[in-house]
Amino acid sequence: MIRPEDAHGFRSDAHGVLVQNVAIRPDVFAHVKRRYFLHDDHFWNGPKARVPQHRKLNTDQVRRLQDLFDELILGPWDVFATERFLLNLFHVTHLAPGLGNAARTTKLEMPDWLASALARWRGEVKYFGEGTNALAQLACRSPEHVARTLRECTGRTPTDYLNETRMRYAAQQLAVTNRKILDIAMECGFDSLGHFYSVFQRAQGSAPRAYRMRFQTRPI
Repeated sequence: MIRPEDAHGFRSDAHGVLVQNVAIRPDVFAHVKRRYFLHDDHFWNGPKARVPQHRKLNTDQVRRLQDLFDELILGPWDVFATERFLLNLFHVTHLAPGLGNAARTTKLEMPDWLASALARWRGEVKYFGEGTNALAQLACRSPEHVARTLRECTGRTPTDYLNETRMRYAAQQLAVTNRKILDIAMECGFDSLGHFYSVFQRAQGSAPRAYRMRFQTRPI
C-alpha cells in the first residue's frame, strides 16, 4: 500500500516481477477513510502508520485480487464501484488473511513452481500465442505434469485457464482502447477471427463489437 509521500521501488527474483498498479482519486479515498476508518490511527497514512501497509498473499488471495482488478476496470466508473473495490481489497488483505485456505476443502495447495509459472504466463501477452506449451516451459515441467497439478489445485485444465486469461485481456482491451478487434484477436493467439468471436461470446455473453459498444458509450 503506497502512500503519496512514500519513495519506493521493487526488487525481483530471477523470474522478474509483475506490478499491478491501482490509483484511487484522493477525494474517493478520503471518503472511504472517513466512513470506515475514522478512528483507526494505524490505517494507511494515519499518525501511527510509519511504514506503508505490506501484506504477503497466498495464491488464492492473489487470484481473488486479480478478479477485483478486472471488475474495477470493466465495471461502472463511479464512487460506488471504487468503494466496493477498496472494501474488498481491505477484506482480502487485512481482515481475512487466511481466507483463501478456507475454500481448500478438496483442492491441493498450489506449489510455488506452478503459481510462479501461472503469474508469468498470465502477466505477459507474448505467451498467449504460444499456448499451453509456454506454461510447461515456464514451469520447467512436462505438459502432462503441469496439466495434472493444475487440475488438482484449481479444477481447470491449462486450456481452460489460457482461454480465461485471453478473454479477460481481450475484454479489457475492448473496453478501454480503440484497437482493431482483429489485432486484439491475433495478440491473444487466435489465427481465426471467427474462433475468437466464438470463444469471446461464450466467455462474456456478447460479441466483441457489442461488448465494446456497451462499455465505450457509457457516460463517465
